[in-house]
Formats: sequence, C-alpha cells, structure tokens
Amino acid sequence: MLRVLKRRNRLTQRDASLAFQSAVLTGARGVGFVITAAIPIVLVRVFDLEGFGIYKITFLVAATTVSLLNLGFNASIFYFVPRAEGDGHNYLTQALLSLTLLGVIGAGALMLARGLLAQQFSAPELIDLIPIVALYVLITIPSASVVSVPVVDQRSVLAAWIMAGSDFFRAAALIGAGLAFRTVAALAWAAVIISALQGAVLLAYLAARRESTSRPIRWVEWKKQIQYAVPFGVAVIFAQGLERGHAFFVSGSASPGDFAIYAVGIFQIPIIAMLVNSVAEVVIVQAAPAYKRHDLDTLRRLWRNALRPLAVLLIPVWAMCEVIAPELIGVLFGSQYISSVPIFRIFLFAIVVHIIIDHGILRATGDTRFLVWANAAGFLASVVALFLLTPLDLMEGAVWAYVIGVAVIRFLGLAKVASRLEMRLSESIPWRAVVQALLASGGSGACAYLAMQVVDPDWLRLVVGCGVFVLLYGAMVWTFQLLPRGQIRDLRTRLLGQAMPS
Repeated sequence: MLRVLKRRNRLTQRDASLAFQSAVLTGARGVGFVITAAIPIVLVRVFDLEGFGIYKITFLVAATTVSLLNLGFNASIFYFVPRAEGDGHNYLTQALLSLTLLGVIGAGALMLARGLLAQQFSAPELIDLIPIVALYVLITIPSASVVSVPVVDQRSVLAAWIMAGSDFFRAAALIGAGLAFRTVAALAWAAVIISALQGAVLLAYLAARRESTSRPIRWVEWKKQIQYAVPFGVAVIFAQGLERGHAFFVSGSASPGDFAIYAVGIFQIPIIAMLVNSVAEVVIVQAAPAYKRHDLDTLRRLWRNALRPLAVLLIPVWAMCEVIAPELIGVLFGSQYISSVPIFRIFLFAIVVHIIIDHGILRATGDTRFLVWANAAGFLASVVALFLLTPLDLMEGAVWAYVIGVAVIRFLGLAKVASRLEMRLSESIPWRAVVQALLASGGSGACAYLAMQVVDPDWLRLVVGCGVFVLLYGAMVWTFQLLPRGQIRDLRTRLLGQAMPS
C-alpha cells in the first residue's frame, strides 16, 4: 500500500515543519469535528433523556477503558521511533503486541465486572451492552494507533487522511445505526465495526512501511520500551481519573436523565483537542532527537513556537464560547438541555490552561516518572475539590473539581519544563501573546454580544455572534501581527501546495 502511494508522493512525503504538520493534523481533526459533532446532535433527538444518558454512560465506560489500558505504549512510539536507527519498526511491533495483550485483559475485566457496573450506574441495560463494549475494547486498544504511526513517520498528510476518514465512517456508522435501529446496542456494534476497519488499515500500513533492514524484536529493547511506557501509562491512569472521574461521580450520584444534562454541559470543544494534540505530537517527534543531542536552543525554540500560536488561537475560542454558550447549547441539543449552560461555562475555563503543553516536552525528555507524580497531584486535588464542592452543588461542584485538577497538573508541568530547558518560570510563558489575545478577545466578545442582542431566534444569534467575533478577532490578529505574517504566508503556501494536484 505505502509503496503504491509513494509513486504519487503526496500522501507519503515527509515534512519537518512544526507549523505545517500541526496545521495539517489540526485541519484533519477539524474536519473530524465537523463530522463527529453531528453524532450527539442527532442522537439527542433519537433518544429521550434516559436513553441518551444510557448511551453516554456506555461510551464513557468504553472510552475510559481504552484510555486506561493503553498504558503508555502508543505514546512510547513517539519517543523511541524517532531515536531509532533505521525505521524503528521493532518498537512499533512491540507496542502493538503489548496493546493487543492489554486489549484482551480489558475485555475480560469488563465481562467480569458487568454486574457491578450495571449496579453502580443504576442502569440494568449495561448487563447486555457490556459484552459488545468488551469486544470494542479488545479491538480498539491496538487499532487506535492507526493515526499515531504515520504521525511519528512525519507523514502528516497521510495521517490526516486516515484521521478524517476514520471520523467520517465512524460518524456515518453511528448515526446510521441510531436512525435505523434506535438502540444503544446498535451504536455499540457500529463502533466495533469501525474499530475493526481501523485495525485492518494499521496492519496494512505496518506491513508496507517495514524496510528490509528492520531489526527483529529484542527483549532488551522491549524492556526499555516497557520501562518508558508503564510510568507514562500510570500517569495516564491518574489523568483519566481526573478527566473522567467527575463524570463517573455524577453518573453514580444522579439518574441517567440528570447525567445526560451533565454530559451535555461537559461537551468538549473539539478544536481544543485538535490544536493541543496536533502541536504536542509534532513537538514530541522533533524534541526527542534534540534532547538526545542536548540542543537546548532548539528545544526552547520549539517550546516558544508551540505556545505562542496556541495562546493566540485558544484564548479566543474560550472567550467566544463563553459569549455564545446559551445559544450554542440550545441550538445543538435543544431547549431541554438549557440547564447545562452553567456547567458548560465552568468547563470552558480548562481551555486556557491547556495552552501549556508541558507533556510535549516532558515525553520527549523521558520524564514519564514526573508525569506520574504531576498527574497524581492533579487527581488528588480534583478529588479533594470534588468532596468539598459537590455538597454545595453536585454538577457545578464536579466540573469545578475537574478544572482545578487540570490547573494543578499544568502548573507542575510548566515548572518542570522550565527546569529542563534551563529557563526561569516567568520566561516559560509567552506573556505578550497571552495579554494581546485576552485584549483582542475581550473587544471581539463585547462586540459580538451586542450584535447578538438585536437579532432573533437562537440560531441567528449564534451565527451573528460567531461571525462578528471571528471577523473582528481575525482582523486584530492580522493588523497587530499576533502571529507573524511571514509564518502565516509560509503556512498558506505549504497548504496550497499540498492541495494542488500532482
């Protein structure tokens, strides 16, 4: 497959540019967002509150199990493959074998615990759903690496096509199953089929990329990979405890219908994950060899070049979403979910702290043990906040607990990055870009809010608010050069070059 594609040299060509790779991957995730955003918007109209709550609980269990049992092996390929002599195929094979074994363990654990899960969530429907979820976990844990491998190979265009294609087929399958069968079981089976297709694509890519000089698997190298992956995996366990623990807490304390309200309130703005993950993945691949050479100048430049555009792009997303929150929730999910708005507005504060992509550097420097302690501290802070704040208000207290935990992790990570790069903590944040983005976002948000007051209904207010904000903020970015114009032009040239036919 890869050899055939190489003849066209579009999908498979490599590009070392941080801006280009990040933009391509973010664009693919953006396309995926547009596609997958339709899933909850359609399903919330297919199911009633109770049924939508069961759907969210089922996929919460599935997604959490997949995230926890990855155990850092997918992340390990970003560290080992760029450093490896040759193509590093042995590290990919080792990771895939490890992930397959973890998938078997996860599926078995879910089958054993299905009665307990049904009781915990007050959802007897889970008894019949868990076997399908277990099959999904078994397949998805290894097949989820289908995007990561071409990213590590710096084939960002190929990764983008795989990413967008996966999202398209997943959305089509889930929406089609929901409309046709109107059962959560049908949705689960659709997810299983898409994961199986991803696994087939992954195996085909691995078979095609293998070079004749690839080294065989050696236990010494596998052991090193395990030693890197497991601490990172433990860090991920704490991170997932923080990321999803508040949702499990609410789902175990409220009815499925009330949890549906909370689940809409913690609706992820996918552009955040798009930007952060895209930039972090590229930083890891480029920072690993630079750290091996002890090239601190390159590492500092990578860090600054990553944080500055993130600040300029994420701060306005936060500000705009705060302004349009009631209309956004009402239009996407319906008036019955309007009580989700206060939860959503609190949840949005996490966007700002996600600018600090400390893991992009710390994974490249091998500081996985530190990530364990930082994530454990954030999780502990979240648990303490959870028990202090939820007696006052279950849902708002739970979401504040999440935001507090994320802030603790990012601050600790920032301090560690500053130490690794031999910088002062105050120098590790692009303060000028942050202040400029806040001022520009404040002005754009105020104008957007005023414009929204003179139109009706909700969908028109949403369109006007977003349009005014984006136009004003974009004009400020260009006029005051919040992002260098040369960088914007270079990125546009590269992207247009990729879009042109051979």
